[in-house]
Amino acid sequence: MTAAAPGLARRLGDILGADGVLTEAADCAPFLVDHLGRCRGRALAVALPRTVSEVSRLLALCETERIGVVPQAGNTSYCGGGIPDDSGRQLVLSLKRLNRIRALDAGNYSLVAEAGCILSQVQQAAEAAGRFFPLSIGSQGSCQIGGNLSTNAGGVNVLRYGMMRDLVLGLEVALPGGRVLEGLSTLRKDNTGYDIKSLFLGAEGTLGVITAASFKLFPQPQVRATALAALPDVRAAVTLLGELRAASGDRISSFELIPRAAIELTTRHIPGVTDPLPGGNEWSVLCELSSSRAAEPLDALLEEALGAALERGTVRDAVLTRSERERAALWKLRESIPEAQRHEGASLKHDISLPVAALPDFVARAAPWISANVPDGRLVAYGHVGDGNLHFNVSQLPGADRERFLARADGVRRAVHDLVREFGGSFSAEHGIGVLKVGELERYASPVELDLMRAVKRAQPSPGAATTSGDAGADEGPRIATSPDNVHVEYRVYGHGEPAVLLVHGWANDANYWHAQLDALKARYTVVALNLAGHGASGNNRSDWSIASYAQDVAAVARQIPNARLVVVGHSMGAAVALVAAPLIGARLRGVIAVEALRTVGLPPLAPAEIEQRVAPFRTDFVGETRRMVSGSLFPRDADRALVQKVAYDMSLEPPAIAVASLRSLLSMDFASVLPAVHVPVYAINSDLLPTDAARIRRSLPDFTLDVLDHTGHFLMLEAPARFNPLLLKDIEALSARAGR
Repeated sequence: MTAAAPGLARRLGDILGADGVLTEAADCAPFLVDHLGRCRGRALAVALPRTVSEVSRLLALCETERIGVVPQAGNTSYCGGGIPDDSGRQLVLSLKRLNRIRALDAGNYSLVAEAGCILSQVQQAAEAAGRFFPLSIGSQGSCQIGGNLSTNAGGVNVLRYGMMRDLVLGLEVALPGGRVLEGLSTLRKDNTGYDIKSLFLGAEGTLGVITAASFKLFPQPQVRATALAALPDVRAAVTLLGELRAASGDRISSFELIPRAAIELTTRHIPGVTDPLPGGNEWSVLCELSSSRAAEPLDALLEEALGAALERGTVRDAVLTRSERERAALWKLRESIPEAQRHEGASLKHDISLPVAALPDFVARAAPWISANVPDGRLVAYGHVGDGNLHFNVSQLPGADRERFLARADGVRRAVHDLVREFGGSFSAEHGIGVLKVGELERYASPVELDLMRAVKRAQPSPGAATTSGDAGADEGPRIATSPDNVHVEYRVYGHGEPAVLLVHGWANDANYWHAQLDALKARYTVVALNLAGHGASGNNRSDWSIASYAQDVAAVARQIPNARLVVVGHSMGAAVALVAAPLIGARLRGVIAVEALRTVGLPPLAPAEIEQRVAPFRTDFVGETRRMVSGSLFPRDADRALVQKVAYDMSLEPPAIAVASLRSLLSMDFASVLPAVHVPVYAINSDLLPTDAARIRRSLPDFTLDVLDHTGHFLMLEAPARFNPLLLKDIEALSARAGR
């Protein structure tokens, strides 16, 4: 917790009542960490409104005071959604007390519920009226409707009933600034303009706070037929799905893929779970048919379909349930998989979706990669294969080192998500973006999609500080500057304070390579992490990939930062870019901090033949040469191999044409022609992987200061952030002091 601004707690209390505001650390603690313990933050206070009017007044106050608001529902997100950043400048808005069922019209098959209702509460209300609300997920006893709406939740019944978006008739939303969208219609048909409600479904609170929704209800299922079928492979699962759909029409409501690994985990760790089909089959599916017609013979239909599949070899074995107890046992096996994984140790989780027909080929490609690259992990791929949603998880093997296993997360995630994109899939099927997947959105969404999302955010009548959930701590999410050659340069702003620190990544990297510095920096300064053109989510509509062009990118971003003082930090190639950008930025620039750079200052420039000799291998085999370079020369011999593999993999994915052109420009750089225009102090933090001749550098840069971080390599900010960050902070403070801070 942080101390609230003078009078803020009182003003919040005036709106919410004394019991509607939490400020004590112990009271606020449960709201400041996600249920997995991966995301933690700080907040000014926790607000607990009871009505939409209170939410509206709260947002109006926060807009006036420029306080960010983080809406929080049941805090069951797998992506850190609903957790504030650690700036201590945001307010958590808990919806738990907006928990009334406002209306239920059985004849119209509709229900209106407030956002703080527990999902199971809505299910039970519908059931009591003889109706059915089909959203069903593992956390339904604790997750809240508002969170389900803001993430467009899925679950086990999507195959028949669709995602949460498909169940919504209308929304009530409190907007930044306090206005309220009153759209709780229960109409099935209404074509009067844009479908405004869809903007808020899946937006994770970034556009407004959903306070209530009207939903479709359905006839209550009167009969179900459930079975577990053992299969030879994933392709057989896709085949069986098609056969069951052909045989049963729309009666198939669930079709869940379960691997042998998951069955072994659940039977080992979850009391009461048994394997109904022992025999070592690698894959199984839990399939369920349902009907609102009590007399419909679904058991016979399912038995006949599975029998035919057995004869064709699609199915190897099957068991049909004959009682509700047996059905519950099968579903317990499926729904206990996440809990069983936690008993085993850490997991690397990926919530992906693919075209159903592509699932077999995806698994055939991805599974061997996991086996080869994650020797201390085991693939546990399960999920709602009927709608193409696969929870492609890797569980830590017993006895494996937890930290070393988790260090593989970035490399595994990149490999899995890149392959998902190759197959035309999505890296987020039903869990949303939260704070943990913002980088993935920047990487995989198209520039047009990102531009449209930003445009929607900017188009709000009051697009200010309120509703900040899902932006990874950045004040207003991704932003765009435009270079002189009309290329979009994407950047993010974190924290508040002077000076603003611009972080410029190196060759074949992106802004994510500064992630280990963000927390340390944004607590004191305004931090700007940018992606040079052709990298990350920035545009690539450029033919000149020179250091000079990249310098224009940095200058374009700097022009949009209002701070009175700027410090530019550049890693490797980014340092060269920063020096060329220095005169373009002008008088606000207080200094440049070079990281793992400047060793060639004062040396004669390379001859064209030597440049060509160095570039040629990358032009011939970019992927192979990049990985050889990273593994062979950029890290000390005893470096963390998982980190080495991650960096090698990341860099080898850069577009070869851009990377080769950038490398040629970097190797061609003549510092003697650049440095005379640099009139600010230059600091450097280099590794001891190669020597740095500070005396020679000072002959070209008289105002030069060097720190050497021992036992590190080219990516010292990733290898040793605990030692690197204090040096970086020291240099920024020194530059600020020299500037008369």
